[in-house]
Amino acid sequence: MANDARRGLTLKKADNAGKEARGSEMTPIAITLGFSGSRKWLDAAGRADLDTSAVNSAVEAWLLGRMNRLTGDLDLSANFFLCGVSQIAIGADMAFTRACQSLNIPQQILLPQHRDAYLDATEKDGHPDFSATDRAAASALLESPHIIEDRLVSHAPDRYLRFEETNVELVRRSDLLICLTMASSEARPGGTHDVITRAAKARKPVLWVRMTVHGEEVAFTEEWLGNPDEIKSRFAEQSSLQNEIFGVDLDRPDTADGFPAVELLLRAVMKHTEREAGKHSRFFKSAAFIIVGTHCLATVLATAAMKVHLEVFLVGLLGMEIVLLLTGYFVHHHLHHRGAASRWALHRLVAEITRSVLSLKDWHLSLGYLHGLTLPDVVRPYLRTVELLHLRATRISKSGGWQPSRDAYLADRLEGQLLFYQRQGQRAERLLNYAQQFFLWSSRLAILCTALKVLFVLSHLSFAGLGAADWKALLGFLAVILPVVAVGALSLAAANDLEARHHSFREMLRFLSLQKDRMNSASSERESSRLVIETEARLIGETANWFSRRSYTGVA
Repeated sequence: MANDARRGLTLKKADNAGKEARGSEMTPIAITLGFSGSRKWLDAAGRADLDTSAVNSAVEAWLLGRMNRLTGDLDLSANFFLCGVSQIAIGADMAFTRACQSLNIPQQILLPQHRDAYLDATEKDGHPDFSATDRAAASALLESPHIIEDRLVSHAPDRYLRFEETNVELVRRSDLLICLTMASSEARPGGTHDVITRAAKARKPVLWVRMTVHGEEVAFTEEWLGNPDEIKSRFAEQSSLQNEIFGVDLDRPDTADGFPAVELLLRAVMKHTEREAGKHSRFFKSAAFIIVGTHCLATVLATAAMKVHLEVFLVGLLGMEIVLLLTGYFVHHHLHHRGAASRWALHRLVAEITRSVLSLKDWHLSLGYLHGLTLPDVVRPYLRTVELLHLRATRISKSGGWQPSRDAYLADRLEGQLLFYQRQGQRAERLLNYAQQFFLWSSRLAILCTALKVLFVLSHLSFAGLGAADWKALLGFLAVILPVVAVGALSLAAANDLEARHHSFREMLRFLSLQKDRMNSASSERESSRLVIETEARLIGETANWFSRRSYTGVA
């Protein structure tokens, strides 16, 4: 129990000073460390007598020390952790992979071809990229527990195009890069110099290391491409933003590897963001009702005041009107100053993303469907972090086949979403119908009152003992008030996004019902995985669309 408590995640509210004091225990953030390096030391050095194994050992030893110092050099607090990303070519890439293995740094491998084809690949002259020894070493490394994913990133038919596309993906995935070249090496298509050029264009910081061999000694010269102070500032700002949004304090686990348990992290983030989303949602909806209601009542009082001649009642009516208008004004000002709509939208978006990742706890699947959506930049470090922790936690296949995972997903995720969209869709439809009917009847009555007033004025009629002045006042009052009330009903419906929710929820319900049937009839793990990712992409896509609408929807 004590160990569970130490490994647990707690939610706290704290001022800025408290956050700074606990900065090393705040929301974990992954930094992807990209790597590219020379493949053939012997050719690059121009030395036929060069002992490549000795050079590889020297490079690996240097990388171990340099990667150990990297977090200190960048002033990264303890909530940051590194994840490597590279190819696994002979030479520097394999040295980097061994360094990650020794340091227990999770690593993603980018493959320009399917694994077997990559390991059996040959150059144009027919010379194999991997010797039998190197192939065995690469295969063993790919099976290492620290490798959380090996991903095919290119389907290009040409060898150099495949390496070029892999370099593009490497730069895209990396927060910063280490590029290791021989001092005398020249740029080659798809090589390390290409990575350096692309990183510069993408404004990604690069530690460029040039290696020279003097006799049996290997020397390394470092150069930062990019201002180190700007790099430090960028990561510090990123940490501050993540802590502010997610509000999760992490009691560092006392496990051997020191990594946070992804399920505990996700549940803590979801609890916090759901609570924040609920708080801002309630405030926004209450404020919308108050703003519309006070202005409608103020219009009633203003219209009534036009017909009151007794000074005491007139002052009272005008005083109440001022109070209502001031209330609506200050609530509206506070609503926008507080940014309730955008905060509500952001926290709900993060909560739904977190729920999506939690639903995949039994699936070793990439979360690429999240990266392809139009999401705010501020959540992307969180996406990257939970994706890496998810891949790391699920890298070992669970026994029992894929069917239990499929059945659990259907029961725990899909059934719940079907029920949610059914209930919320019906509720949105009901409220939208109320608003529309209120608008229609208010508008009809306003038209009727105006028409009666016209007829009354033309015919000089009086009814039920009321004089002409009384009827003109009453009909005029209703003709002014009813259109305002009608527009107020539509304004509340728009502020609560009722029409869009009704239509999108109805579409989602049809889609999920179809997906349920497809998943029940899936005949393989591959088919089932594809349907799971397709479902999650659609679910989060709907939330992302809602986020875009909600963030910029106020009270009309």
